[in-house]
Amino acid sequence: MRLGKLAVFVVYVFVATGCSILKNATKEQRQESPQATSQVEKAVLPTAQPPKAIVTAKSSPATEPVGRQQPLPAIPPTKDAAVDAPHTQAHEPKPQKIIWKHPDLLVTFDDFPCQRESRLKKQKEINQKIIAILKKYDVHTIVFANASMMMSHVEECTDMLREWVKNGHLIGNHTYSHQKLSKTDLLEYEMDIIRGEPLLKKVLAEYGQKLTYFRYPYLDYGSGKEKAGVAKFLEARGYEVVGITIDSLDWLYNARIKNDDASAYLAHVRKQLMDHFGKNEREIIIFHINAINAENFETILKEAKALGYKLV
Repeated sequence: MRLGKLAVFVVYVFVATGCSILKNATKEQRQESPQATSQVEKAVLPTAQPPKAIVTAKSSPATEPVGRQQPLPAIPPTKDAAVDAPHTQAHEPKPQKIIWKHPDLLVTFDDFPCQRESRLKKQKEINQKIIAILKKYDVHTIVFANASMMMSHVEECTDMLREWVKNGHLIGNHTYSHQKLSKTDLLEYEMDIIRGEPLLKKVLAEYGQKLTYFRYPYLDYGSGKEKAGVAKFLEARGYEVVGITIDSLDWLYNARIKNDDASAYLAHVRKQLMDHFGKNEREIIIFHINAINAENFETILKEAKALGYKLV
């Protein structure tokens, strides 16, 4: 009997001791749990990292490609400059720039998309022919566009404008509606300049370029306060005004041509090129995107090069 009571007592002591040990262990574990959790977090969760620096156009190389293509360079472009489609640029648009050689002849075209031709199919043919001739002779130009002339076929005309940029040519503002400054109110003329910008800026921005050049319609610079006011306005908007030194008068011959006989036109341009060769350090000749140039511009380029002109 006494042995039985002794056995019960021993079992009781053993159980009580085990419970006490378990209780203390649980208490210690609870006290250590914050530290244990911290160690887990350190082992599993990534440590906080400072945000990566945003690469800006200023800090990234100018030649760094975006995607598979690069912004078109200034005239003349490098051999790798041709692109097949517009793209979004990470860089800030850069002002366009003419690279002059000596003796120089800068070819310019007014009245994009086309002068004296409203049929879209014919406009496309004329633009494509002139672009192909320029490409064949490695000549680059500034094309001055009137946005109002693009409105009847805005998507198609915008694509045509892209073709010029893709082939290394620059785009300039020729106002929205081609008004004469001498016959237009100052504020109205300034608004017409602004109204002509959005479409042109949109296309140029796709190629990392900024709208830079302006030409007065009819080469009409105005007079008095209008002349001074527009000049100041253009400067404030970051424009460079492109004048001319040689007038091809192509618009006149284009209106009078009969039976596709362009001999009088070609004779006039030839004489102008001969008379001006060596006269100025830089010559700027004005043409228009029209039918007479689509058919005869190759002859003009051949003669200019034969005379010794280095075309931009």
